[in-house]
Amino acid sequence: MPAQEAAWYLLREPIAKSSVVSVYIPTVFPTERARIIKSVKEIEALDDDCTNIWKENWLDKYEKRPEELRDVTLAQFVAKYYLNTKGTYTKRDTARIIRYRNYDMADNYNDYRREMVLLHVPFQSEENDIIAENKFIQIYEDNKDTILERRKEFESNLDIEKTLKICRQLCRENDEEQEDTNTNKKREEILMTYCYVIQTQLLMLIYKMHLCINLAL
Repeated sequence: MPAQEAAWYLLREPIAKSSVVSVYIPTVFPTERARIIKSVKEIEALDDDCTNIWKENWLDKYEKRPEELRDVTLAQFVAKYYLNTKGTYTKRDTARIIRYRNYDMADNYNDYRREMVLLHVPFQSEENDIIAENKFIQIYEDNKDTILERRKEFESNLDIEKTLKICRQLCRENDEEQEDTNTNKKREEILMTYCYVIQTQLLMLIYKMHLCINLAL
């Protein structure tokens, strides 16, 4: 290692600098997210009955965004806006590069859809608007084309045709699974009905046999 590089390393100075900032958005399920605890000074400043000891993440900040940014998606919010010294959000001159979990559509279709909705469809509350009752599934289906268009803004290597092809295939598989489930359910209902009829007939036969025996006696 050259002497100059070694000196920079020992002084903990960055070897290279970039004008483009990269940030990570925690798109994993809320219960899987790591949180950063507030500093001792921040915790000491809290009210005695306050239990909020965690620093805000991007999801927290996004849900608290001002009214004028209601139609901005989470991806756009993180990449293009910052909080200035006046406490208001301002558009950045150079957008940040966003990173996220990036679920594989073929392996984790539900998580993929949830992640895409989280990033590219505006929402107010992740829990109520996206996760509750798996609302993200219908939201994704209703906004599929819009989501793909918005993804192109952040993913230069996105293959739209390939993505659509995989998506259609997965949708067909889901439909087939649903049809199989419905078919099996109908078969079970028919079988239960048949068993009930047989059971009723057997009971009637036993009753008649007892009746005949009693008459004979």
